[in-house]
Amino acid sequence: MPTKKKKAPSANETSLEKAKQEKKPKDADSYARRPFPASLDKIKLEEPPIKNQIRKISALIRSATGHDFSHYKPGAIARCIEHRLAVHQITALSDYVRYLRKNPAEIDVLFKSLLIGVTRFFRDGEAYDLLKGQALPALLSQKDPDATVRFWVAGCSTGEEAYSLGMVLSEVMDSLKRQFNVKIFATDIDGAALDIARKGVYPENIGADVSKERLNRFFIKEPGLFKVSEPLRSRVIFSLQNVIKDPPFSRLDLVSCRNLMIYMDSVLQEKIIPLFHYTLNPGGILLLGTSESIGEHRDFFKPINSKWKIFERKKGVAQTIPAYSPGVDYFTRRRTESNDNPPTAGAIREMAERGILDGYVPAGVLVNDQCEILHFVGKTERFLTLPPGKPSFNILNMAREDLKPPLMTLLHKAVREKTNRSLKNVRIKNKDALCIVDLPVKQMRPGFMLVIFEDKTPERAGDKEASGPLKTKSLDTDLQNLEHELQATREYLQATIEELETSKGRSMT
Repeated sequence: MPTKKKKAPSANETSLEKAKQEKKPKDADSYARRPFPASLDKIKLEEPPIKNQIRKISALIRSATGHDFSHYKPGAIARCIEHRLAVHQITALSDYVRYLRKNPAEIDVLFKSLLIGVTRFFRDGEAYDLLKGQALPALLSQKDPDATVRFWVAGCSTGEEAYSLGMVLSEVMDSLKRQFNVKIFATDIDGAALDIARKGVYPENIGADVSKERLNRFFIKEPGLFKVSEPLRSRVIFSLQNVIKDPPFSRLDLVSCRNLMIYMDSVLQEKIIPLFHYTLNPGGILLLGTSESIGEHRDFFKPINSKWKIFERKKGVAQTIPAYSPGVDYFTRRRTESNDNPPTAGAIREMAERGILDGYVPAGVLVNDQCEILHFVGKTERFLTLPPGKPSFNILNMAREDLKPPLMTLLHKAVREKTNRSLKNVRIKNKDALCIVDLPVKQMRPGFMLVIFEDKTPERAGDKEASGPLKTKSLDTDLQNLEHELQATREYLQATIEELETSKGRSMT
């Protein structure tokens, strides 16, 4: 039986297939053919070459961000690094170290991937049910009528857990018919997450975790979202804090630290439980994640519910301040890093002038993270002036009055988040004339920022006022600018008030 010949492709089919092949990116084939990086989980992380490369990566992160991950669990670091290797198709850790050195932006991406902020409202709902039905009523029933109830949520991320505890506490006080002054300190090292938490605005799908009754009572419904109501919001104080190195809170009634210790190695886990014991009042409550434990510290706590990791601080056990070894430095926010190795005068000038030349601007100042001016570039007298009295080179003291509120907000965020920030169309008066200024803030190295004053005042022919549609447009723009400035000032004041409250909370004895 004769074989059937294949039909030859037509000219149109041939050209179509050729076009498909040409359309396919050449690098897509090469990307697919490249070997996927070997899983770091399958490599012995304790082998000296691997351990040394991870130590180098940790050092780069610390140098760039001021945060130390040397006591982060190696497996957790490995998973984050493995993902970044896959993204960049890098097969060797040594090559990734070189890539990080050449690409500082990648260090920031890796750092943020290590800040695992997985949370939601009423996570592990049975734990909250036990708090509401058993632990909190027993705790509050022993309180004096004029007492203050103090909670601490360590590693609060975007705020859902802190607000959840606030809701449960409100419901318990209602059931007991007793109202107390409430302060819930919620802390994290992730400034961006804290910004979300402070705003208290969440997507409408939180209805899957928050009951309708709680949504109606504790939230304000807006199109496509829910906003935390003012009574609940006012009870929660958000602040940047390093749970290991920053001063702890004291006289607490409840500490919640859920799913943070699972990323710490045993060295830190053995230090953090005594810390929580020290911060809690006798009979206070400790709430951990379901995969965490108090370890060998059974003398400090007794279980209220072992499954949901709810513990009570034992009474009659002496409160001792935990001892820390100087080398332990977990997630350290090095506020004084600029003083550790002070740069020379030549290095200061080089940093400032390099930043100016990167994108030419007529004026700017180099400041440290205490907002002290270290170097002036260009003519800054239109924006800064020496204040009367004792000499001060703090930029916030030297800034002209109408420049202070937006500049304070801007620098507050830049120092807290260690990122470049900017404000546009800031209006200031200069000799009875109105000036429009953009304020970029550029991170130069840890602890140093360049503040640039970009004059954006439009040139006008003569001093005649605009009329008609142009004047209306100008008024609309002015109104928008005023609204932005007002909102920025509100955010700054809110953050400042919360940081003051946090400082007071730590200093109580």
